[in-house]
Amino acid sequence: MKMVRRIILRKITLYLAITLASLFLLSGCALLLSQFLAGTNQRQYTAYVYFNGLPKEILDKTETVTMKDVIVIDTLSVVKFSITEPQYILQEYNISYIVNGLNKATAFTFTSPESNKVNIEASLSMRYATDTTFVPYSLDISIEKAEYTLPNNSKNFYVLIDMTDETNKNIKLLDFSNGYKFIIRTSNEEFVRIFDGEKYRYLFTKNISENNECVFIGERGKTYTFESLATTRIPLTRTAPLDPSISSEVVELK
Repeated sequence: MKMVRRIILRKITLYLAITLASLFLLSGCALLLSQFLAGTNQRQYTAYVYFNGLPKEILDKTETVTMKDVIVIDTLSVVKFSITEPQYILQEYNISYIVNGLNKATAFTFTSPESNKVNIEASLSMRYATDTTFVPYSLDISIEKAEYTLPNNSKNFYVLIDMTDETNKNIKLLDFSNGYKFIIRTSNEEFVRIFDGEKYRYLFTKNISENNECVFIGERGKTYTFESLATTRIPLTRTAPLDPSISSEVVELK
């Protein structure tokens, strides 16, 4: 009986020893991994990418204010991010997401060393036509690679791309907490014009979930005027609220 007890005690002691050794080993590995990640100084960057202005030449060349008269044959937008190597690329082919937020209106994330600056370049290519167009129109507009300062050194930010024309094209970064989403809805798929007190931008609505809409990202505290180019409706003026508990609103231009 004593012999059996000794064997059992030895087994229990051996089991405890193995368990403790495993815990120390795992703890040591976790510590080494933590030190490795800390040593690389890596951070995750989260970008919400929107076109806040599409090329006005679509409106000018087709001479129509309703997108139902425009046939979009193909489209491609490319946005490239880099802090150091490698480069991170966001591509979008779907015209509905190009007017409502790239990457299906969800965050685009990448990991790079800690920095308060990021390099961004963007391009938009499109072929489109109307019923009377003999040869499709081709549109190619790009914004060259440039260094941008992260607002408030935030790693969670909006990337707002304005490609209204070659003169006014630009990229603006906005701290995510300072952005406000205007969801613009119209009766048909049509062009809309937005005035921010300084310049006009143009977007067009596409059918999303039974609504013809597009998204414009405003800056909290600023006032914008929204106008449908297909109707005689009086333009609507809205101010993006400072209240952080309110994140978006619908602007009905029907």
